[in-house]
Amino acid sequence: MVAKRRKMEPTTQRQRRERREPFALVTPKGAKRTLGVTTTSDTPLHVRALGFELATGDREYARDRVRFKLGKYGMAMTRASVRFDDVSGPTGAPAIECRIKVMLRNAADVIVTWQGRTPRAALDGAIGSAERVVRRAMERGAADRAKDRRS
Repeated sequence: MVAKRRKMEPTTQRQRRERREPFALVTPKGAKRTLGVTTTSDTPLHVRALGFELATGDREYARDRVRFKLGKYGMAMTRASVRFDDVSGPTGAPAIECRIKVMLRNAADVIVTWQGRTPRAALDGAIGSAERVVRRAMERGAADRAKDRRS
């Protein structure tokens, strides 16, 4: 009996199918090195809060928004993190800072910060900005690679 060869799906086709899949909770660095270019479901995303306890609903909201906005760039990302920090001033007015950091394979790391009264408000401002910056960084990288090929 002859064994059938299983057709391997190219990574780009897998990413197209998985672009709205959730990010991985954790991917060990050793596994990440052996995986090489990974799709969205293999890219780790960490959500942290400093100075206060983040509600479970807010944590899931953050994961969903990042998945929706940055999932299409999963193959270019090595990992991402969302950090909330309580930066209330001496007057006691609530202020939450959201910092999104995206590590890209062929471009500089992207760091975006935004402040709001609630974690969701801060995240909504930061994620839109992060998506634009990641898109520009990838376009810039593609233009630089094309220029190098012409030289």
